Amino acid sequence: MHMHTGRMERQWSRTSIDGQLALSVIIFDLDNFGEVNKRFGHQAGDAVLKAFAGLLTRRFRESDLVARYGGEEFVAVLEGATAPEALRIAEDIRAAFEAKPTDVGADEPLAVTVSAGCAQLGSDRKVSAGLAMADVWLAQAKRAGRNQVVGL
Repeated sequence: MHMHTGRMERQWSRTSIDGQLALSVIIFDLDNFGEVNKRFGHQAGDAVLKAFAGLLTRRFRESDLVARYGGEEFVAVLEGATAPEALRIAEDIRAAFEAKPTDVGADEPLAVTVSAGCAQLGSDRKVSAGLAMADVWLAQAKRAGRNQVVGL
């Protein structure tokens, strides 16, 4: 579930219909994930990562690419989705994850939240540029208090 941006850019340059098919990127970041590992241990952290990955797998289509993107970050590239559509999908996922605490083997399930940044790729279809923009929005979501989705 790891990602290679060069491979993705080749894939979508082939699948675009005259370059008109919208593509959007979402970066998800689990809030305060280091704290989960510190307080409950790495097995708890792994359980949270697996729970979130499972939610992403269920929520996205086969035509979308979903991958782990660093420690507690995940990225999704949505084929045929505009930025407003990506924002709506990311918000649905954020709300669903917040609503279902994860069983981490503690006394009670652990409520973990997620922040996300969304961006639509430009006409050059550069995934790296879309990721950079989504990362800027993600940082804004974190600064604004976490547990939210930001994008344009």
